[in-house]
Parts: sequence; structure tokens; C-alpha cells
Amino acid sequence: MSNLPAGDLWVDVYTDYEGEGDTDYLAGGIWVFSPDDATSVGDYEFGAFIDGNDPFTQGNLEGLTGTATYVGEATGVYSVVSTGRNYFPDATATLTASFGDGAALGTIEGRLHDITGDGPASGYDGVVVNLGSAAIGGANSGFFTGDVSTTGTDSPFTGKWGGQFYGNGAATDHPGSVAGTFGATTADGGESFVGAFGAYGQ
Repeated sequence: MSNLPAGDLWVDVYTDYEGEGDTDYLAGGIWVFSPDDATSVGDYEFGAFIDGNDPFTQGNLEGLTGTATYVGEATGVYSVVSTGRNYFPDATATLTASFGDGAALGTIEGRLHDITGDGPASGYDGVVVNLGSAAIGGANSGFFTGDVSTTGTDSPFTGKWGGQFYGNGAATDHPGSVAGTFGATTADGGESFVGAFGAYGQ
């Protein structure tokens, strides 16, 4: 699936259950469209999506304190103009949320690491996608957006990431999971990636 025939739309969807009988699940992935007139990977269109069946009750955010760690998976598409190819790596997603301090609802940050899958000859050893600290939105939204950067890449990538919480328990329980999307590109536009992640509370 590294390259698609012209006019094809390819969608990679995964559903992630924390355990048997679990009702807090996440479903998401990526889509890639290659136009009929595409002459290079730069002409392809990409997108990422994710959703869950149990969005967190946003009004409960105000009562949350302490920290929570979430671990899960990420999947994406990585486009490299110089090789004329698209690659489809996977990664481990680890995020930490620091909830309310009485004046704000807190922040969340994380990283995508242990990246595997096909890619350029240099591979992904030592590459980390950093999900920079993002303020958790107001009690009526609960969404968050932050900056993306990379370490271990030949050229720096910059972009954005965002998401929301899922999985309700008691009113003061931390969210059971977190999910979102991310994307970044190099300054010259020669390399870019976009993807989705889902992670469960530890």
C-alpha cells in the first residue's frame, strides 16, 4: 500500500478495545486519495480521523485533579517527495494529562515513539514525534490543540496535534482514554506526515 493507483481512495481503519467486554472503544485511522492527474506523492491528499463511543462528560473536567498517564497506539502516513513514495508506519503513543489547579483545567502532552513499519533506508531508530503541551479546553469543550515537533529526524518537522477525552466513570474519575490526530511537515515541504492516535489510562 505504499503507492496507490490514480483515482483510488484508501482508508485504514482500526478499532481498539482495552479489554474483552470493554465499552470504551476508539476507532480511527487515515485516508489517502490519489487524484487521476497525480504526477507525484505531492499531489496526493491525506487525512486522519478518530472517534469513540463514550465522549467524556465535559462538565466533569472542573472537578479533576492530579495526573493521568495514557498509553496506546498511533498510525499514520509519511510522504517523502525525494523517494516518490508514501509509507505507513505505526507507533506507541504515550501521553500525560495534568488536571486542574483551581485556576485552569490543566494541560496534556505526549510523544509517539518506538516507530515501526516501512520507510526510507534510514529507518525510524531514535525518531520521536513530540506532542507539545496543550491547554485542556473549557468545561463546555474539553478539546485541546498543541504544537508538533520531532527529534531524531534529519530535518525538523513542525505542525499541530489535537484531541479530546473519552471514557466516563464516577464524576471525579479521570477520563478512561484520550484520542486525537496529528500532522507535521519539513520547512521545504519535502517530507510530511499525518495520523491518528488512541490511548488508554494506565
